[in-house]
Amino acid sequence: MALFQGVFNLQSFTEKLRRKIISAEVDDADVEYHIGIDRLKGANVVQLIVVDKGEYGEKSIRMMDSLRPFFEKQFASGKQ
Repeated sequence: MALFQGVFNLQSFTEKLRRKIISAEVDDADVEYHIGIDRLKGANVVQLIVVDKGEYGEKSIRMMDSLRPFFEKQFASGKQ
């Protein structure tokens, strides 16, 4: 989860993330993912859930590890 200031463009973030997932080390056909945003009380909280399809085989963990640099770049400044 990430908490940040300012306006969050979920559509833009989702598209960037989708491109990163497609180019990730793990085949995107092996995982399911969901992106959500909660704007309760004026906050912007982004949540990404990644799970293995079928039997658990650590593909979701490998996917998140490969996406870590993307998230660090996107949220290092507290902005999208």
